[in-house]
Amino acid sequence: MELRRFHSSVGDTLAEAVVEGRMVFRTADGAKRPTSAGEATYAFYCAVFTVDNRVPPLYVPMPSIDWALREGWDRPENVPFDAEVQLTYPGYKDAQTIPSGNQVVLYGKGNTISVSSGQWVYSVSVVAGALLEVEYSGDDKGKLKLLASGTAIAMCREVGTDEKLTFDIL
Repeated sequence: MELRRFHSSVGDTLAEAVVEGRMVFRTADGAKRPTSAGEATYAFYCAVFTVDNRVPPLYVPMPSIDWALREGWDRPENVPFDAEVQLTYPGYKDAQTIPSGNQVVLYGKGNTISVSSGQWVYSVSVVAGALLEVEYSGDDKGKLKLLASGTAIAMCREVGTDEKLTFDIL
């Protein structure tokens, strides 16, 4: 996922785990992927990892350990814990999952974003100027696809030779 042009953003908490670069909508419980055509009309935010100023290694999700000193490594009962250890900031890699409950940056209308191959529903009809809607069913929930009958959320700016989709959020 690559932010090409910045216009507006908002912070929120995720109500479910979401792959970075997917389109989400906001609820009182937090941001989540649409599960119906009605929800898909409001899914005009692209979910992105927040900037993290911690020094690697990073633990995703960060373990919550009560009464811990030295970042949780002071007692043997605090390890092992269930977290993925990352040596670089997760936003540097494509298609990383942002865990539920984490803070997230939501880029909305007016932003230009690029997502890699596999992060959108491929169609040969997706060319510059094509209108895109958000998929709301199956494993592709939150991915952009060619407008069929829903509401246009984004417009394709270009599809690279590596099938990287660059789009403007409308």
